[in-house]
Amino acid sequence: MVIAGGIKSMTEFIDNIFACEGNRDLYFVKVSDEPWVGVTIIDHKSLKKRKGWQHILLEKEPLTKLRDYISQPSHNAIVYFECRCTSEILRIVHEDDFFYVDIFDNGALKLKSGIKTSTFFNEKDAPELERILNNMLNLFE
Repeated sequence: MVIAGGIKSMTEFIDNIFACEGNRDLYFVKVSDEPWVGVTIIDHKSLKKRKGWQHILLEKEPLTKLRDYISQPSHNAIVYFECRCTSEILRIVHEDDFFYVDIFDNGALKLKSGIKTSTFFNEKDAPELERILNNMLNLFE
C-alpha cells in the first residue's frame, strides 16, 4: 500500500533527482501501478535515508502543466499545483533568473513561522528539470 508521505510496502518505484541550490534536491518518485508521481524537496544528505518518500502526489495533468511552465515560464508569475489528496500544494515562482519552489500544507500560508520546505534553482538549469519531468511523464504510458 502506498500513501502520501512514504512507501509502506516494498512496492517498486523509479525515481529521479534534480539538484537545486543550497544542497537541496527536487526528488521525483513514480510508483508502479499508481496514477501519480510523488515529489518532495529534500536535503541532499537525507536522500539516502528517505528513498521512495513523497510529500506531494501529482497526477499526469498537473505534472504536464509543471513541465510546460518550466519550459515556457511567465516572468513573476506564481503557479500552484494541488496534491491528489488535496491537502498539500506545490508553488513555483519564476522571478529574475530563478525558479523558487515550495511544498506546503494548505494551512501553512496562515502560519507565522512560514514555509520551510522550499528550494530554488537557476533558470539555466530548467532544461534538465524539463528532461526529468518528461522521463516521469513517459512512465504514465
